[in-house]
Amino acid sequence: MTGICKPLQYYLITSKTMCVSMIVFSLITAALNSMKHFIHLSLLFCLSLDINNFCCEINSLLSLSTSDTKSGKFLIILEDIIIAFIPSVLIIFFYVFTISDILKIRSTQGRLKAFSSCTSHLITVVLFCGPTIFLYIKEEFEHVKDQDKLLPVLFLVVVPMLNPLVYSLRNKDIWEAIAALSRYKKKIF
Repeated sequence: MTGICKPLQYYLITSKTMCVSMIVFSLITAALNSMKHFIHLSLLFCLSLDINNFCCEINSLLSLSTSDTKSGKFLIILEDIIIAFIPSVLIIFFYVFTISDILKIRSTQGRLKAFSSCTSHLITVVLFCGPTIFLYIKEEFEHVKDQDKLLPVLFLVVVPMLNPLVYSLRNKDIWEAIAALSRYKKKIF
């Protein structure tokens, strides 16, 4: 956002101190997230340890446990709100300011370039955070096994697979190749 709203001040705002602070904050958040899973090491399980899911996901693990999992589920929802929901809302909030700054750009070419940068990032955020938030918060309201299998596939497989595609659509060479392919297709048919 800083690069679009304040392009001349970008290198001043994103100083080494700020970059190191963001890295340290990310590492601390990841460490706390990992430490939370130690709570689940004391869970008791029945004889069946078959997880009916694509991966060993924490909700699937809690559903197999015979222990009281209310505190674990509460921690998961709290973590989901802190790590996924709040940053997603903040990203969308800051994009409102970014879009208002983009609309002030006088050249159409500049607006399109800025919108293409913002759109690819926003699509990735929505595709990753949306299913993640839904998967962990919906657990308290309903329990549908098929959704529990589909949503992890979406944010663990589909989003990383779409990332290069979404970001490559900003590339001029890709658009020229698509245009050439469509012209070639018209010649054949």
